[in-house]
Amino acid sequence: MSQEPPGTLRVLRILAGNSALRLLRVAHVQRSKRQREVASKGAGKPGGKRAREATRRKSGSGLTVLMLLLLPVFAFQAYAMSHQAVEHLWAAANRAAPGGATLVLPDGIRSYELYRISSKSEGALRELLDERGVDESSRPPRSAILRAFRDHGSKALQDARSLARGGELRFYTNEARWTFAKTAGLLLTLLALMSLCTAFGGANASLGGGDWIQWWLMTFPVPTRSLTLARALEFSLVQLFPWFTLFPLTWQVLAALNQPWAPAVAAGATAAATFMTGALRLWGETQLRLRCSLHTIKNVQGVATILSLLGFGLLFWVALSRSTPHGFLDFAASTPAGLLFLPGSWPIAIGPYGLPAVAAGVASSALVFGFGVSASANALKGGAMRTGGVDAGARGEQRSWAGGAGMGIGGKEVALLKRDRTFLVQTILVPIFIIGIQLVVNPKLGDADGPAVAIIAYVVGFYGALGGCFQVLSSEGRALWMLYSLPVSTLEILRRKAAIWARLCCGLGVAALVVFSVRADASPLTFVEDLGFVTLGVWCSAHVAAAISVLGANTTPDSVQRQPKQRYIWLYMFLAGSYCAVLGLADLGPRIAGATIYATIAYALWLRSAERMRWLLDPVTDPRDELSLLDAAAALLTFFLLQVVSALILGLYVEGQMWAQALAFVIAGSVAVAFYGLRLRARQVPTAAAFGLGGGGAAGYAAGAVGGAVLGLAGLLYANAVREAAPELIPDAPADGFFALLMLAVVAAPFVEELLFRGLLLGALRRVVSDRAAVVWSSLLFAFVHPMVSWPPVFLLGLACALLRCRGAPVFACMLLHAVYNAIVVGLA
Repeated sequence: MSQEPPGTLRVLRILAGNSALRLLRVAHVQRSKRQREVASKGAGKPGGKRAREATRRKSGSGLTVLMLLLLPVFAFQAYAMSHQAVEHLWAAANRAAPGGATLVLPDGIRSYELYRISSKSEGALRELLDERGVDESSRPPRSAILRAFRDHGSKALQDARSLARGGELRFYTNEARWTFAKTAGLLLTLLALMSLCTAFGGANASLGGGDWIQWWLMTFPVPTRSLTLARALEFSLVQLFPWFTLFPLTWQVLAALNQPWAPAVAAGATAAATFMTGALRLWGETQLRLRCSLHTIKNVQGVATILSLLGFGLLFWVALSRSTPHGFLDFAASTPAGLLFLPGSWPIAIGPYGLPAVAAGVASSALVFGFGVSASANALKGGAMRTGGVDAGARGEQRSWAGGAGMGIGGKEVALLKRDRTFLVQTILVPIFIIGIQLVVNPKLGDADGPAVAIIAYVVGFYGALGGCFQVLSSEGRALWMLYSLPVSTLEILRRKAAIWARLCCGLGVAALVVFSVRADASPLTFVEDLGFVTLGVWCSAHVAAAISVLGANTTPDSVQRQPKQRYIWLYMFLAGSYCAVLGLADLGPRIAGATIYATIAYALWLRSAERMRWLLDPVTDPRDELSLLDAAAALLTFFLLQVVSALILGLYVEGQMWAQALAFVIAGSVAVAFYGLRLRARQVPTAAAFGLGGGGAAGYAAGAVGGAVLGLAGLLYANAVREAAPELIPDAPADGFFALLMLAVVAAPFVEELLFRGLLLGALRRVVSDRAAVVWSSLLFAFVHPMVSWPPVFLLGLACALLRCRGAPVFACMLLHAVYNAIVVGLA
């Protein structure tokens, strides 16, 4: 075997291949390191229970395939947004430089409004302009609109939407064309700078981490210049941000200017920008790590992230807002034409200047790339280490908050924000910025009223949880064991950490609710009701996010995982987004029911994360051989969702609304019970005991029959009293579907609901709360899923069934009680 060191070209090829593999297989590589199997043990232990086998880790290829499948979706979205931005800029440029036979009307005036105005009714046009607030400061000015109307009639006045519908974007004056080109050039240059800021920002975990890949590369037996070249190529080739932002926008701008080979030129310009950004990132990282401490580097990352966010905000404000700001257009029009040769915007200069623009763009990218590689190699020729540790540089004076004396767990979480500027930006500023961008892109959100006010306020709150609530274990890493050595339970520590972020999210949601309620002129009673539901929903969503982050926490990697994984974000968005349907309900009763169910799901997830905390340092031994509240909550949620979907589908094919509802109930209940029964059995949970199918005797069935009769008579009296007082609350049963209603009430409902509520739910609640609380809680949930008018008797029915179950009777006795009650109420009412 040859002992000669590898050549330079071979090292470059190896590093390039590793970069590509890391980009495509990062999830697989991380999980394959931890994959192991442990033979089953303890088969002969007393009790007949076998120790749980270690969890087989997933390969991670599914997530990679899913991301690859989503790339076309992201590309299409980027193309659509770029096309919309170019249309906005085109319309604004034509408004800013009016002339010719056609004028692009100010935003807010549509062409169909002018069709009713004949060529002689200038007074009607003046009234329309007065109504829309068009004056001499508008673009185009009022005088230009009136003059075009006198000279050419209403056909000379068109709105941007109707003109852009044809596909071709024409510039009516040369001044408008130049204004568009300069404005687009400034935006493309801004995007190129944002790519550089993003490279230095919070997304770059290696720069602000405790170790750096460069010191490892310096151990290779090849020249330093070759290593820096390989690193610069990696930084340049693995960038995705420019290809979803700079490339589609450049393509659309060149197409609007009718430049040939627009896609190819845009691709070349984007590639040149990535090489320039990669080289500058390499040089900047090298200088920062050689000259600054980790604390300073994290501050630089935070500033870079803020700059990228400000650039994004300016880009969206100019290109995607309802009306492009005139000040930016005037500034762009006044800039020298030579600014079109800047990085990112030089493809626009190809039209008026030809090959010199191409030469300038390629040469500037090559020079910057060469400088980055050469300067980095010279800086590293003496080695990559300057101190004995990773935190180079002098330590500053310790501040009072840095010691954390007397601050407790919550105070230290706040101190983390003060120490880590990148963490501060990611957890607080980024969610606020994204929410603000949504209001800029879709300004109609600000005009919401009714239930939409509560929904928007809730979205503002729960979206903020994507930052801090997903990072409750972000700073511990491999030092997580220290939390277990404190004289406080780990669950209490987790609760205190999550409470900080939950309060922050509630503050965002309440602030948004106040603003939108004032804009919508909501009544005080409506505001108070929305305030309660929004606060409850945001608080639960914050703890859902914290629970998901614990369930997905991994303490084995060398670097701290700051960004939550995509599948966890999708799960959170699904669970938290379901609460929007609750807020969208107009009636108070369904709102209370939905909020209670969602709070139960949040509490179930929180309990599961508490169980996971005990085994977080050794996750493969996490036992799951007992029924949990999360199992019961998931079964109920699955049942309700399947019932809604089945009812919608069967309503299209089954005659009779009652038959469709009955079949939907049976299908949803059967699937939910069967599916979670198989899941529990796969986890070696005693399925019969989980559903409450064993135990009891004849006394339980007798108590069920008598109790059902007594409660049925009471329910019948209640229904008759309500029908006399308010007959509209209890409609008569349909004659053609009475048999279906009877079978649903007497057979299907007792079987499915008792298995879910008195089997899974009550049993799971009794494991985490007292029997008395479990009885009341399960009965409230059982009542809330029924119409509000029937809550009192149904709640009593739930109490009777739960008490019967707690006395040791099987769930079949509860079914009998439920069936007798429904038979009397439905059959005789």
